[in-house]
Amino acid sequence: MKALYRKYRPQRFDEVIGQDHVIRTLSRALEGDRLGHAYLFCGPRGVGKTTVARLLAKAVNCIGKGDKPCGVCNNCQEIAEGKFIDLIEIDAASNRGIDEMRDLRDKIRFSPSVGKKKVYIIDEVHMLTREAFNALLKTLEEPPAHSLFIFATTEIHKVPQTVISRCQRFDFRLGDLTKVTDVVKTIAKREKLKLSDEVAELISRSSGGSYRDAQSMLDQLSSHITKDEIDFAEAVKLLNLSSRQDASDFIELLKSFKTSEAIDFVSNLDDKGTRLEEFLSNVISALRDEVIETLKNGGDSRWARKASQRFMQATGELKYSPIESLPIELATIELCQTEEIEGVQQEVKTEKKTSIQNSVSPEQAEKKIDGLAQEQEKSVGEAPKREIISLSASKRAAFVSGVSEKNKPLGALLASSQIEYRDGAVKIYVEYPIYVAKIRSKSAVALIEEVLEAIFSQKVRMECEVCKEDDLSEQIGEVFEVD
Repeated sequence: MKALYRKYRPQRFDEVIGQDHVIRTLSRALEGDRLGHAYLFCGPRGVGKTTVARLLAKAVNCIGKGDKPCGVCNNCQEIAEGKFIDLIEIDAASNRGIDEMRDLRDKIRFSPSVGKKKVYIIDEVHMLTREAFNALLKTLEEPPAHSLFIFATTEIHKVPQTVISRCQRFDFRLGDLTKVTDVVKTIAKREKLKLSDEVAELISRSSGGSYRDAQSMLDQLSSHITKDEIDFAEAVKLLNLSSRQDASDFIELLKSFKTSEAIDFVSNLDDKGTRLEEFLSNVISALRDEVIETLKNGGDSRWARKASQRFMQATGELKYSPIESLPIELATIELCQTEEIEGVQQEVKTEKKTSIQNSVSPEQAEKKIDGLAQEQEKSVGEAPKREIISLSASKRAAFVSGVSEKNKPLGALLASSQIEYRDGAVKIYVEYPIYVAKIRSKSAVALIEEVLEAIFSQKVRMECEVCKEDDLSEQIGEVFEVD
């Protein structure tokens, strides 16, 4: 039995979903006989690049009447079955060398045996070596009239500009939730599978907009839903999507300021066999969805944005951390405790204000509240002015990444350090004196200040010292809840 994504692969242009901008342009080019000699299809996996490439091969060789491809003539049928002699499909991942491209260059000179054009589809073209691309360039620049090249890639940035400039480029898009859900429901109905709307939406969300991934997930569930409808929890378990649910549960713990429970949650991920990188990716994805949904509804998205930035920073620190889970744990503590402190402060202010208003008249209350505000401003004004700002997530990540590119051990040391912007200088706090010596070495200082200048667009002084024993003990106590 065929896999569902193969069974329901579009056989005509009008069956392709979600890529109207590509289909419309190709159809008009065919109608006006203005077809190019080379096309480059780029975009994420499972959105129809190879499918549309085969449909284009059908269209140029179709001998049926009406719209092309007709899907029923002999040439269309042979292409659908993979038997058409003038369609050559090459997987660049396994045929990436110069010899394969030279062989292609030699054979392309021969006229097609059956069809009107000899079509070459090269999938994952970015995998070709530099020499192979060079061998292909001359043929792309002056191709025989009977030839057509179609390249497909998921990583367009790896394709040389010299190749891109010789092709007509089309960018394929991921499907939105509604379109992918409709596809899943349509196939389930045709296959007589009992699928609830909730599970159909789960599949669509988990596919990330990839039509093929959604169909593969439905295929995976098909043996369980031929007779009875599957419930949501069972679908999550069968599709191994527990990590996505884990991300949602973890975010709820953070919002509730449950620091201890959130730390325990992270510690238990390893026991469940969950990769921390994958978990963080799901957390960031869930926070992103929350930000977008909140903004659409006119709500306050500050917390979700702040959490997203902090976990993006933690993602960059994972590879350098001596304890893999430590960046997530530190981010968890910061997010929980910062919000908790702010909440307590707000509650205290509200209580004071209510107390004053209840004890005196409205006019006296207003004067008293103004007096408290002035006293607070005065006390703040009398305090010594010291600018102490933790580096933003983006700047910290850029700093650590920039140093790591040229000195990985030094980058790893910085990733596990506390970094602040204090009084016009970047101050680095480390655990041991030996680390101070390493960071203060002439070569390290030169590299660090060079990276800082690039980030701040001005010269920034670097200072480094050991954390005080009391500060260090307090930080360790906060992480491990030691009194």
